[in-house]
Amino acid sequence: MQSSPSTSDTPLIGGAAPVFLRRTPTPLLEGPEFVEAVFLPGRGMNFFQARGVFPGSGEINLLASPPLAEAGNQLDGGSDDFMGVRSFSFGGAVLVPFANRVRGRLQPDGRTLETEIPGRVVRLPADWCGKHPGAEKCAIHGLILAAKFDLVEVTPERVKASLRGYDFGGYWVSKIDVLVEAELSARAVDFAVRVANAGREPMPVGIGWHPYLALPSGERRQAPCAFPAGSACC
Repeated sequence: MQSSPSTSDTPLIGGAAPVFLRRTPTPLLEGPEFVEAVFLPGRGMNFFQARGVFPGSGEINLLASPPLAEAGNQLDGGSDDFMGVRSFSFGGAVLVPFANRVRGRLQPDGRTLETEIPGRVVRLPADWCGKHPGAEKCAIHGLILAAKFDLVEVTPERVKASLRGYDFGGYWVSKIDVLVEAELSARAVDFAVRVANAGREPMPVGIGWHPYLALPSGERRQAPCAFPAGSACC
């Protein structure tokens, strides 16, 4: 098990200190409970780590992430971190304004592609491709992976952070406001992402999350997941 680092010896990541939410385990509460959640406001509010206390096992990391110092070395904005793509290789990256891949016509510079968003032609960063030789380049997992959020509220068990008037580096059709809120409790980490159009143009937007769940035993069959089904309209 990996111990939780203190804020005094934690490196800045994306130019900002990680945010640690921490609570004391509840006496006599039966079963596992959450005790910590870590976020990276300098890298798109990546939900970097969650820790839980399990009876008989102590504290265990629940997301598959490296130590913070190692993560800081990987999230350095280098050639393999173009547009912050290293952010979705661990933890839980927030994906806005689209998730997954967007295809288009690769431009001569080899780093941008042209595609059509309903009613508009845009150029997106060609920041990803498959592993096979000659794999097609594409844009992947949104445009805020390297964005720096401003902290609005931080308490021991709650954080609220915002990204206001963000123009996506000119890659999307409008500006956006993003609000991320998280609250740590014994039985849950409530995590919400809200977006609003901050520009004058109509703007399509999607929100995704890219978590890597830890499997301490290495046995996937011991880690079933259940997701509530529902629908919403706006």
